[in-house]
Amino acid sequence: MVVKVPQRNAGVYEFIRSSIDLAEVVEEWGGADLKPSPEGYRALCPIVEQESRNPAFVIYDMDQRWYCHSCRQGGDVVGFWKELHELPTMWDAAQHIARAYDLQLPDVDPKAREILEERRAKEEQATAEARTLHAILLDPTKGEKARDYFASRGFDEETQERFLLGSTSDGRPTIPFWSAGRIHGNVLRNYEPVTPKYKAPANEDLPLGRRPIFMVEHPRAQEYLLVEGFLDTLAGAALDIPTIGSGGAAPSAEQIKDLRDMGEKGARILIFPDGDERGELAALEAMEKLYPYARLMSAPPTGLRTSPRCLRF
Repeated sequence: MVVKVPQRNAGVYEFIRSSIDLAEVVEEWGGADLKPSPEGYRALCPIVEQESRNPAFVIYDMDQRWYCHSCRQGGDVVGFWKELHELPTMWDAAQHIARAYDLQLPDVDPKAREILEERRAKEEQATAEARTLHAILLDPTKGEKARDYFASRGFDEETQERFLLGSTSDGRPTIPFWSAGRIHGNVLRNYEPVTPKYKAPANEDLPLGRRPIFMVEHPRAQEYLLVEGFLDTLAGAALDIPTIGSGGAAPSAEQIKDLRDMGEKGARILIFPDGDERGELAALEAMEKLYPYARLMSAPPTGLRTSPRCLRF
C-alpha cells in the first residue's frame, strides 16, 4: 500500500522513496517484527539469517535508510528490495517494486536512463569501496588508529557502522561522501601536518560530475543546520538534527543552487557561524546567497550545547 504523497518532478528512485514507506516494506515483504527504537525501528535481519538473536537490522527514521549490523548491508527502500529479492541491479529492483505497489513510474527516455544508470553504478562502486574501508576499520590492528580518531570525535562503534566510517591500511580515517541517502565517493582524512586535511574525490569522478551538498538523509521540507565539516554533518545526523555540510570553507556555487532549490521546495537553512572573523564573514556571505531561505543562529541547537564539539559553520 502506498502511504506517502509522491514528490513532483522526482527521478525514478526519488519517486519510489517518496511513495513507499520503508518500514512497511520491511515488515510486509521481509516478514520482520519491527520494534520501536531510538533510531526508528529494530528487528532481526530479514535478508540474512542472524547467528545471534539480537536485533541487528535498524531503520533510521530521519533519513529513511536501513543498515544491518549483522550482515553489514544497508541502503534505501529500493536497495532493500534488491537484496530481499536478489535482483541484479537497482533498476531491476525499481521496476519490480513499482509493479508490486502498482506505481506508475515517471517516464525516462533512453538517454536519461543511461545517464541515471551510470550514476547508480558509480554510487554502488563508492558504496562497495566504503564497505571495504569499513572492514579495515574493524581490523584489530590496521583500524586501531582510525577507530581512536573517530572515538575522539564522539563516534562510537554503532555510529561508525551506521555511517560506514572507514580506514585505509595505514590507519588514515575515511568518510563516505553521503548525499541524499546515497554514497557518492569516499573522503580521506589526513593527520596533521599533512595537507590538505581532507581529500575528497575529484568532481569528475563523482556520480553527478560535481560535488553535491553533503547530507545523509533525503531532502525534506524542514529546517536544516548548515555546517562546514564532514564529521560535523554526521554528528548532527547522529543527534537527530537535520544537518547539511558543504565540505569546504563555504558552499560552492553549485551547492548554493542545490540549497536554494531545497528552499524553494520548503526547506529552511540555519547557519551557526564560527566564533572568529572568518567564520562570521563566511556565514553572512552564505546567508545573503541563500536569502530568503536562510537565517543566522546566535546559539547552537538544543542537544549540541553539551556536545564536546559544537557544530559551527
